[in-house]
Amino acid sequence: METRAFFDDDTYTLTYVVFDPTSRDAVVIDPVMDLNTLTWRTSTRSADEVARFVAERSLKVRWVLDTHAHADHLSGMELLKQKFGAPTAIGARITQVQDLSRGLYNMPELPADGSQWDELLADGQQLDAGSLKVEAIATPVTRPRA
Repeated sequence: METRAFFDDDTYTLTYVVFDPTSRDAVVIDPVMDLNTLTWRTSTRSADEVARFVAERSLKVRWVLDTHAHADHLSGMELLKQKFGAPTAIGARITQVQDLSRGLYNMPELPADGSQWDELLADGQQLDAGSLKVEAIATPVTRPRA
C-alpha cells in the first residue's frame, strides 16, 4: 500500500490517495474543491491534480471519503464521485454536524440526514475497497468541563 499526499496551498489542507500499486485499487480521502475567497469562484485545480495522478497510474478509485465536515475548504467529493464513478462515505455523526450547522447558519433547507454521501460509517465499520480494507475510526470532539 502506498499513500500520495496533495497539499493545497490556499487552504493548507491535504488530500490523500491511498492505493495498492499491484491491484491498482485506490481510495481518495478529503478531496479539495478550490475556492477563491476574493472572487467567490470555485475551480477544480486540486481535484484535477488528483485525477491526473489516478489516470497516470491507471488506478481504480473504489471510494471517495470525507473524514469530517470541511470548514477549512469545500469538499471535492461530488466532483470526484462523478469523475471516477466511485461511491462516497463519511462518519455517521455528520448528521449531528449538519443539524447544528442548519441552525448556526440559518439554513433550514439543508438536509441533515447525510444524504449527500452514499454511505454513513459507524465507528469500526469496514469498507471493502478491492484489495484495500478501510476501517472507520470515530474521533469525536469532547468539550472541556467547566
